[in-house]
Amino acid sequence: MSSAQIARRYSKALLALCEGEASQEAVATDLDRMLEALAVHAELATTLYGRGLEISSRRRILEPVMKSLSLGALASKFLLYLNEQKRFDVLPEIVACFHQQLDELAGRVRATVVSAKALSEAETKKIESALAKASGKKVLLDTLVDPTLIGGVVTRIGNVVLDGSVRTALNQVKMQLAEAVQ
Repeated sequence: MSSAQIARRYSKALLALCEGEASQEAVATDLDRMLEALAVHAELATTLYGRGLEISSRRRILEPVMKSLSLGALASKFLLYLNEQKRFDVLPEIVACFHQQLDELAGRVRATVVSAKALSEAETKKIESALAKASGKKVLLDTLVDPTLIGGVVTRIGNVVLDGSVRTALNQVKMQLAEAVQ
């Protein structure tokens, strides 16, 4: 079974354990905090994600970390269960899948807009509004800056990429000229 399939199954089971929207969001926040801690502490991540450690040893490391992060009971039990099932290494994929499922339930979609320069608040709101209208869902928008785009924006919403960058337009013109010369 692939790690994507495993992640979907565990995230679906976790979602079923959550009692309400508040509980779902609290668990998501707790899991995000755990991932952030693992991202900041590379040695901890290597230890917990690694397969060389016994379940009981990993648990002895995991429990104080969860306590220091003040994780809720459900998130803590879930992390310990992942450890017991030797699936802790799939945690990042499970959390990503869990967020996707929460977004679907809440009628949200995540989008990323990459631009050559930082967008103003008005530009961001305009793009967010247009994406919400097109998708029929509430849009959670992340903005990034990539000066190599020259101008324009590249928008990713789900698996769809809308490339309106000057760099891509110039590359298309370049390819058309090369084809015309041949």
